[in-house]
Amino acid sequence: WPCKYGCGFTGAGAQMRAHFEGCPDRPVLCPDCEALVVPSQIIAHYREKSQSQPPHALMSVKKEPNSKTWCVNHTPWTIGDHQKYINIVANAHLADVDDFVHVRLWFSEDTRSAMVDAYHKSTARVCKFTCGTEPGRRVSFEVKTRPLGLRKGRQFKDEDSVHGMAFPVGFANTLGDGNDVACSWQLFD
Repeated sequence: WPCKYGCGFTGAGAQMRAHFEGCPDRPVLCPDCEALVVPSQIIAHYREKSQSQPPHALMSVKKEPNSKTWCVNHTPWTIGDHQKYINIVANAHLADVDDFVHVRLWFSEDTRSAMVDAYHKSTARVCKFTCGTEPGRRVSFEVKTRPLGLRKGRQFKDEDSVHGMAFPVGFANTLGDGNDVACSWQLFD
C-alpha cells in the first residue's frame, strides 16, 4: 500500500505503522502554536509566524569551517523559571543543511524536575545540552534528536523521561551564577 501522505513509501501492516512515525510528509504539530504543518514546510511556517507570534523565534545557524558541530548559546535560565514556565525552547534552522531542530527544557507538574529533549525535521543528530559554565558547577546531557512527529505534549510526567534526559531542578539551581544558569547546546552529525 502507498503511504497516505504521498511521500512515495509503499509497505503493508507493521511496515506502514513504523513508517508513519517518521514519514517526511506526515503533518506534525508545530512545537509552538500546535498548528498542523508538513515537516518540509516547518521553516517557512516559523519565518511567517515569527513576525506576529514571538514564541516562533527561529535562529539560523551554520557550522564553523572544519567543524562537526552547530553551536547555539541559549538565553540564561533564570532560577525560578521552573515556577513560571512550563517549558523553555530554542528553535534552530541549520542553514547549511536545511534542517530544523527544536530543543526543549521542560518542567514536571510539581516543578521538582526538568528534562531536556530534542526533535528534528529530517536528520537524527546528537544534541549536547549544557547547564552552567564553571568547572565543577556544570552538567551536560546528550540526547538523540527524534522526528518532530514523536514530540510529546507541553508538560512531562516522570514516565516521559525515557524520551529525553531528566534531572532535579534543585540540582540545576546549584549550577547558577547568581540568579542565572547559562544553558547552551550543540548538535553533532
